[in-house]
Amino acid sequence: MSNTIKRSDVYRMMAQMGYATPEHGQVSTIAPKISSENEEAMLVVYTDEYARGGEGMELMPAREALATYPDNYSSAYIPGDQMTSKAMRLLQVGPRRWLLQYESKNDWKVNAGDSKVTLIMEQEPQYVEAVPYPCWAVDFIQTSARGLVAVDFTLEPSLQPIEDILTKEEIAALITMANRNFGLGRN
Repeated sequence: MSNTIKRSDVYRMMAQMGYATPEHGQVSTIAPKISSENEEAMLVVYTDEYARGGEGMELMPAREALATYPDNYSSAYIPGDQMTSKAMRLLQVGPRRWLLQYESKNDWKVNAGDSKVTLIMEQEPQYVEAVPYPCWAVDFIQTSARGLVAVDFTLEPSLQPIEDILTKEEIAALITMANRNFGLGRN
């Protein structure tokens, strides 16, 4: 799976939306900084900045990342506060929004391995003017120190978790409504 937005732009966009993000940037810049704070610090190194769905990334010690991928984009790995990998996802389709929980019992990527998705709740409908797209999602890791930290954004989220809530026709109508709201596509 791929995205039309580079990882570096994704992190800038999430910050513009007002979300906290992990340290991110070129490995040669980030690795020395986080290694000086914690010798065991880990980085998520993006081997393909456009890949999504758990593809195009590797988790490795910051020092190893510096030796192997000094020019690649990366972000500090945030393990969260659980023994299993968990993430929250805000899924937006048109003005409708849902909060989902992703969990993997055997992989650091929540959408890989023995994983499951739980629909937590539907939130109040609203558009986010900073994100003029009809369908998108932001993934968050819960931490005790910083609360929710945004770690990914995609314009091609899986809609499988809401398939029991909306028909394909209803999804299409919401996307059309959002396109009109943002002046995209045909009216």
